Amino acid sequence: MIKQSFIAVAVAAALTSACDSKNMDALGVNSNAGPRPQDSATAAANANPGSERTAQGAGAWTWSVNDQQFVQKVVAGGRQEVELGRFAQEHGSSEAVKQLGQHIADDHERANRELESMLGSGDVARTSAPADSENGRARLEQLSGAALDRAYVEQMIDDHQKDITEFQRATQSSNPTVRAFAEKTLPTLRAHLQQARDAQAKLGKSE
Repeated sequence: MIKQSFIAVAVAAALTSACDSKNMDALGVNSNAGPRPQDSATAAANANPGSERTAQGAGAWTWSVNDQQFVQKVVAGGRQEVELGRFAQEHGSSEAVKQLGQHIADDHERANRELESMLGSGDVARTSAPADSENGRARLEQLSGAALDRAYVEQMIDDHQKDITEFQRATQSSNPTVRAFAEKTLPTLRAHLQQARDAQAKLGKSE
């Protein structure tokens, strides 16, 4: 659902080094790998919880729990949007819905590549999707024709409203990578929301 001209953003090298074991496990990182060179910097950062910058200098940043959760939602939502978009493109009965599915799938596919650049493909592959990510497609697979079209458009409106709220919150992050990614992605999410509303209006006129 986090559910698009997404911009490539280079992620800080301290993504996993500044996390505690629980948060590293959430991103699929092995917390038992032993001491790392960044440990001293992480300790310095933890001693000053008011700052997100590590002791490694201007280019190194820690990742807060909120930042990690945001990225996880983006990864999982991007996967779902691609899957549902391709499904709507193939099975939708309205041309407006097929075009909407293609636009959203293409944009989120590009976003997924950018996330792999941010996190590393291994971390992206290990990121778990929310439990409802598969339920969205399962629900659409039970529908056809106009009912499928309406359900897909309604889900895209709901998803992107939630996404916009999440991304707006992320623009306040003290992590420059997260902040820049959110700021440059918001216009595309808003465009998707408007496209979904336009498609919904067209479906209403065709009934």
